[in-house]
Amino acid sequence: MHVEACAYLAGVRGAGRAFNTEKTYAGRIALYLSYCRGHGLDWAGPSLPQLMAMKRWLVDEPMPSRSRKPGAAVRYRSEGTANAIMGTVGEFLSWCSLQGWVPPTVVNTLTQPKFLRYLPAGFDPGEDGQHRTIMARTIKFRVAVPGYECLSDEEIAVLLGLARHDRDRFLITEHQPADQQERPTTQDNHRPPARCARCAPTRRAWPLPGAPPARCSSASPRAATSPGCWSTRAARSATRTAG
Repeated sequence: MHVEACAYLAGVRGAGRAFNTEKTYAGRIALYLSYCRGHGLDWAGPSLPQLMAMKRWLVDEPMPSRSRKPGAAVRYRSEGTANAIMGTVGEFLSWCSLQGWVPPTVVNTLTQPKFLRYLPAGFDPGEDGQHRTIMARTIKFRVAVPGYECLSDEEIAVLLGLARHDRDRFLITEHQPADQQERPTTQDNHRPPARCARCAPTRRAWPLPGAPPARCSSASPRAATSPGCWSTRAARSATRTAG
């Protein structure tokens, strides 16, 4: 067992990180230690060129096959995955430096000052722009952020037809752009938003297009005295009309 790595993971656990986060960090650190051992490197004193070489090795080296069948497709890590692994390695080395196990000169090579010419949305540059200079990672690939593609009306209609539950149909319509969302009209009895805390806890709980009205599932005494959701009020109105 690697004493320093186990101590770092214990610190991650003590910081309240999730179990899956600790498990992911353990795999990345084990990969770094295995790489150092296989290439004859000192894990506590890597140079910047050696870390840059590992970053390139992550995307060039094929990943172990998950299939036991011969002729399985060869898989490679993406540049985003390599950035995540090197980020964890940087955190591990920085933490070990605080414990006196890694020289500060190693940690100083992991970041460099960067001036933000174009500020992200909501970023506070400070009164004199003192926050425009940040410490950016030096060992990472430049990865473009993928854009978002909106579905057409025909594609949304296909997804609504494939959805089996009201929850799935609600999620599909909720993520539609504002100009594509349908709103109830006078012909639909001008249905108001549902107010039942158990049937529709959200504020925007409009009935889905083409979906049958669901019955209120509230069975608590409080729900019986409250106005209830739209389906409950509609059922009561229909009963009074029929009577």
